[in-house]
Amino acid sequence: MTTPTEDSSSPLEPPNSLPTATVSRQRGLLESKFWILTGLALLLAIGLAWWSTPIPGTRISIHFPDGHGLHEGDSVRYRGIKVGTVREIRLSDREGVDVSAEMEASASRLLKEGTRFWIVRPQLALTGVSGLETAVGPKYIAVEPDGSRDDAPSSADFDGLAQPPATSLNGDGIEIVLRADKQFSVRPGSSVAYRGFEVGRILDVRLSDDARFVDLRASIKQPYQKLVTSKTKFWANSGVDVDFSLRGGLSLDTESLESIARGGVSFLTIESDGNEVVTGQVFTLHEQSDDKWLEQANRIRLPTVKLKGAVTLVLKATRSSFLGRKSVTRLASAIPVRTKDGKTGIFVPSDILTEFSPDKESVDGVTIDGFSSEDSDNELRKQLSQSAADLSDTDAATQIVLVPLNAGPKLSWQTLVTAENVSGVLAVRRPVGASGDLYVHQPIAASQLAEQPDGTLTVSGFEGAHDLWNGCPILSADSGEIIGAMVADGRRVTIIPTNQLLEQWK
Repeated sequence: MTTPTEDSSSPLEPPNSLPTATVSRQRGLLESKFWILTGLALLLAIGLAWWSTPIPGTRISIHFPDGHGLHEGDSVRYRGIKVGTVREIRLSDREGVDVSAEMEASASRLLKEGTRFWIVRPQLALTGVSGLETAVGPKYIAVEPDGSRDDAPSSADFDGLAQPPATSLNGDGIEIVLRADKQFSVRPGSSVAYRGFEVGRILDVRLSDDARFVDLRASIKQPYQKLVTSKTKFWANSGVDVDFSLRGGLSLDTESLESIARGGVSFLTIESDGNEVVTGQVFTLHEQSDDKWLEQANRIRLPTVKLKGAVTLVLKATRSSFLGRKSVTRLASAIPVRTKDGKTGIFVPSDILTEFSPDKESVDGVTIDGFSSEDSDNELRKQLSQSAADLSDTDAATQIVLVPLNAGPKLSWQTLVTAENVSGVLAVRRPVGASGDLYVHQPIAASQLAEQPDGTLTVSGFEGAHDLWNGCPILSADSGEIIGAMVADGRRVTIIPTNQLLEQWK
């Protein structure tokens, strides 16, 4: 009988090796690395909530004679951009309404004494329509700072205007006071004209402090302020003069349709020995002009800026194109200059020199308009070619280049001066074919100038053709001296000051 083999692992006994569990203590929140992500997410949420919270602005109070349908929630705008919100409108203790507005933090520089507020609403007159957007939309409050008072103290209480103000000078030109026995139908916004040409505006009309006269605050723009001296006569030209005779019939005399609707002021300077006018100077406003004033004014020459310093380069070349060869003429202004040590040359825009670069076809001819001769033209062409080569070798970004002319045409050589403060300038050029000292000019106000980090000045709102004014001299509207040169490259207009131009003589 066979004995069965004994099995070492009986089902009734536990196996030799069983899985064992390792018991450990659960890690707390602070012992886990996931709390770092949780904390970062919490900080991010707090930061986003803080960032989206609007920065509290400044509350101001504005008193208006009339509310004109203004509502809470309407906006306060500066140059069309919202800078505040109307929060409360209530009847004032004095006649009118008090408006409480919350101004944004970015508008803090506007909240100074002298800042003007008015309610924009539709207004229709013979001279134009304003505020038309508020005819169907909400009203709003417009704000305009006093640009002539940068150091004015801050304020939170203002008196609003009953009517929109006339455009102020913002530092350009001069403001004077015209004192009259009555208003003569002249209103804010009325024109101030010299020989029928508008040179300024009436900014404000009010009674004098003693209520004996009507004072009209007038602005005269740059550079026309030089037309006003202590010997200037002002008169009102509002209304229509009617003259009837059997022989001449009926005649009507008026300055313009605007003078009928809004009134106006004219002036003439009748003597040449008048003193310079200062801001705030008071003149008498006469009811009408005297016939002798025009006769006296025609006999004098006012102390205006004498235009000078511009010549015109005329460059002719033949260029190849898909349609064949064609003639090309380029014009540019230039400035003939003589230094104290006797050196002479002309400042020209650097883009003219590109016509003389080796990769272009040769120039057929170049001359200075009105100063042409065979010898001088040859000398000019030689020096322009040499200056073009020197400019390409140095790889300089010079926009106005000095071209030496040791022997050449007999030009009216100029000297350059530096200017500390520029209140207004004149761009001057000489028309092609002009004879004698004939120049044309374009005034540039200080408000159009913006100084750049490199010392140059950019010009906004320049309306002249860039190719004609490129390279022209810039004269000070005060002294008449040349203080720079213009670069008009089709994209922007820049003034290079004389201190940078003179560095090329070194």
